[in-house]
Amino acid sequence: MKLFEFLKKEFLLFKRNKKQVGIVVALPLFFAMIYTLMFSFSSVNVSISICNLDAGEYGEVFANHLAENFDSKYYFADSSEECFELIRDDLITGLILGLRIPAGFSSNLNSQKAPTIDLFFDNSKPNLGFFAQSMIINSMSSFNHGVILSAQENLRQNTGDIRRDLESTVNILDLMEPTIPLSTKAYFDLLYSNVNSYKDSISALNEFNLEFIVTPVNTRLLGIFQGENNKGFSFSVLYIVLSVLVLVLVSSMSIIYDKKNNLVVAMRAAKNNLFFYLLSKILFFSAIGFIIFIPSFLIFLMDNAFFSINYFSLIAGVLLTSATWTLIGCAVGLSSKDESGGVMVSIFIGFLVLLLSGLFYPVEFLPKIIKYFTMILPTSLHVSLLNNALIFNASFAEMSLIFSNGLIYLGALAVLCFYLMLKPVQ
Repeated sequence: MKLFEFLKKEFLLFKRNKKQVGIVVALPLFFAMIYTLMFSFSSVNVSISICNLDAGEYGEVFANHLAENFDSKYYFADSSEECFELIRDDLITGLILGLRIPAGFSSNLNSQKAPTIDLFFDNSKPNLGFFAQSMIINSMSSFNHGVILSAQENLRQNTGDIRRDLESTVNILDLMEPTIPLSTKAYFDLLYSNVNSYKDSISALNEFNLEFIVTPVNTRLLGIFQGENNKGFSFSVLYIVLSVLVLVLVSSMSIIYDKKNNLVVAMRAAKNNLFFYLLSKILFFSAIGFIIFIPSFLIFLMDNAFFSINYFSLIAGVLLTSATWTLIGCAVGLSSKDESGGVMVSIFIGFLVLLLSGLFYPVEFLPKIIKYFTMILPTSLHVSLLNNALIFNASFAEMSLIFSNGLIYLGALAVLCFYLMLKPVQ
């Protein structure tokens, strides 16, 4: 009987906490949806830029094959540099992947030598290149199959010609066995000519690359931001995720603690102190944001990550990032009745940002409705701020528009927190 009573008590407590019930239902549904999308390329709409340097038939066929499977822009260029510039401009304006088909692509395939296609991606977005390359390789299967069948047919034709010529040679040698009269001189000359052609055919056959049978076309992944490595770009996303996981949780718990000690009620009575109360939260937890930044940044430095830092922009970016997530944590704490509700909401926000940050899976491959949802989150703005400050040495003036948008977001969150503090307790 006691066990039933304990179970009943737990059920009633769980049922009363509406946020807890909602998160328990929403979190697994959201995770399951994201997980199923992560490795299903069939519903992903990928836009690509194709630049062809090959004058042969295979280059055009391959470009047409890709155009059938992806939204694409197609160019024919005379130099690799021209191709790179066209592709880079397309990727900066929003296309996901660029392909440069090399000169000699068709001749290599005809000679059973596996050519390599350059795949360009925006290497400021972690994991985008890996997943995009996987999608291109998957889409190339039918083209590769056609190339292999063509190579197989050419091989059969060559070996068939050799076999027939050898039979003729055996017949000639049979005739030559007793003696070689003048009447067979023409056959002898033909034999001599054929032997030389056999030598060329057999040489080509001996040089046949078995790797070509498995992978007729190779791919090489290249970032459009040349000279910078992916480790530096990855740090920005990692730091944002760490900031969210830590700052939202600790700032929300701080607010809940102040509520339990009636400090927030006292703030309502003295409205003039509300501004300084929130400002103190922002300054304190922004300091924690810098504490989070320093050790993780040093680890990346020791791993030879590339950084070209504008320190003023970096400090402003970290401060804006920390302040934003601090205010979000404050809003969570002010709208939560107790610690369990605040922790649950903070964890949900943390995992939500973790999944939609691009750290493990490219946001560009998610469905449109989820991509639009990511635009509501400040993460993309913060990643852009840190990348510009850490990788591109961008000045504060060059990022003024990004900072302005961030300050608008910060102001809206501050207004929300003021509203929640002034809202009467129910």
